[in-house]
Amino acid sequence: ISDEMGGLEGVIADQERVKAMLKSEAANLHPALLNDCFFDPAVAKCLRGAPDDQRHSPVPNRCEPFRCTNAVISAKHRPLWQDEHARVDELLNAARAMPAGQRVVLMTRKGQIEDVLRTVEGP
Repeated sequence: ISDEMGGLEGVIADQERVKAMLKSEAANLHPALLNDCFFDPAVAKCLRGAPDDQRHSPVPNRCEPFRCTNAVISAKHRPLWQDEHARVDELLNAARAMPAGQRVVLMTRKGQIEDVLRTVEGP
């Protein structure tokens, strides 16, 4: 299903939807640099494998904004995604003789970032 739907379950580019969610008592907004999180522990990808006593808030360094329905990526996040895209390009161009597996990882990341940039409108 993810392949058919584009794999961006967590991307929400519509500011009206963000505003509507802020009015809801069902979710709490946790702002961050690359995405915000309307945290729902029942579906939070960052909590997979976390003990029950640690399931009370998002774990930013385990965030999976491409796969988690809690993630909100909006126009305000776009400049940082553009910077990350430039960094991945820099790495790919700087080390032409890198192992094939590492090149695949970077190319996959580049594709994910390009999906975000196509989906999220610019400022």
